[in-house]
Parts: sequence; structure tokens; C-alpha cells
Amino acid sequence: MHQLLFILETISFTSLVLSSIFLGVAYVPQEEKIPNLKRSKLLIQLACLLLGVSGIILTTLDYQLPDITFYTQIMAQTVSALLILSMILLLTKNFNTRKFIFQQTCLIAISITILYVYYYPLKGESQTLAYYLLSSIYFIQILYYFFTYKHIFELWRNKKYRYTKYGKTIKQLWLILNLMACFVELVLLYPSKTLFSSLIIFYILGILTFTILYYKVLILLNTTDFEEEKLSGKLHEKENGQKNGENGAYPPT
Repeated sequence: MHQLLFILETISFTSLVLSSIFLGVAYVPQEEKIPNLKRSKLLIQLACLLLGVSGIILTTLDYQLPDITFYTQIMAQTVSALLILSMILLLTKNFNTRKFIFQQTCLIAISITILYVYYYPLKGESQTLAYYLLSSIYFIQILYYFFTYKHIFELWRNKKYRYTKYGKTIKQLWLILNLMACFVELVLLYPSKTLFSSLIIFYILGILTFTILYYKVLILLNTTDFEEEKLSGKLHEKENGQKNGENGAYPPT
């Protein structure tokens, strides 16, 4: 059983690295014309690469329960921040990215320091009051991301009400992120090596599905924007033609 889980873990983490490479080389038409698209895609690549490489390294070690909980908490916080920011960048041009990155980097760095001290110098155990208090850091982080994204999504939906082609896919991406957050919470509530090995596979399948849907959004997004740009140009030309006609002047033939 443990050997099978090890093989599945290795395949899953390797798939993440391949997903990162795929997004790096995948062709996205009109990519240069869409604000924040390249930065958003780069964050997804970084999340997949970070989780994939660290997971491959972890599987080669003789890890114990404290290692699992420490790894789960720090990677969940880091990857969640990268994924949520990548989605926010797809929905808005004016989001204060630098402020978000600075705040989250500081908070995650402080959290990692506290967790490291608890698990290693202090030899802290799981399923204690202190453990659950530290685990609540991720829960608070997810709540903050949830309401931040909800606000931005509602603004985007009200502004881009005609963009029905990929609105459904955006919602699917958000659903997957919430499911992955539930997987993490389950591991933190009931920490064990077997549960970690089982759920990490579902977690990575979730990220792989997220990557595929994300690429679909990129295609739909820039196709829709391009079509809107063409339509806007035609309407502008038509309006100019009508104004010239009303003034008795016609464009040269």
C-alpha cells in the first residue's frame, strides 16, 4: 500500500512540473494585448513548479508526521496566495499587486518561522491546542482570499456582463480552489501519513484540472477580448461614417 502511494505521489508531483512547462510553452493568441495575462500565467507556473519540485524532494526523504504538517501548512499558504493572485489578475487591471505580494510575503514568512520553531526546536506535537491554533492561520488566510476575490469577481461580472463564454469556466476554477482548500483543512484536522499521501494525490489532480481549465480561460478570454475589439472598431467606423454623412462629407473611396 505504501509503495503504491509512493508511486502515485511521485507521478502526481512530476505531473505538476510538466504542467508548469506546458503553460510556459503553450501558445496563447493575442497574449501581448491582454493586461496582466503573462503575469497571471507566470504565477500558475511558479505554483506548479514549487509544489512539484518540493514534493519530489519530500518523497525521497524519510519524512515523519511533523514534517507532513509543516510541509502542508507552508506549501498550502504559499500556493494558495499564488493561485488566488493569478485569478485576481485575470479579472482586473487596477489591482494593487505589489501591496498584495508584500503583505502576503511578510505574513507567510512570519508564519513559516513560527511553524518551524514549533515543530523542530520546541518539538511541538500535532492535535494539541497549540497545533490547532497554528493551523487556523491557513483558515484565516483562505477567508481573506475568499472575500477579496468575491468582491473583485462581482465587480468584474457587473462590468463584463456580456462575457458569458468563459464566466462559467471562471466559476469552475474558483470551485476547484475551494475544494483544494478543503483537502488541506482535512489533512490539518486529522494529520496522518496515510491521509496525507491519499489526499495529496487528489489535491494535485485538482491543480492539474485547474491548469487545464485555466488554459481554456486564457484562450476564451483573449478570443472574446479580440472579438470585442473588432466589434468596437466597426461600431466606431460606422459612427464616424454616419457623422460624416450628416455633415455632408463622406470618406474618400
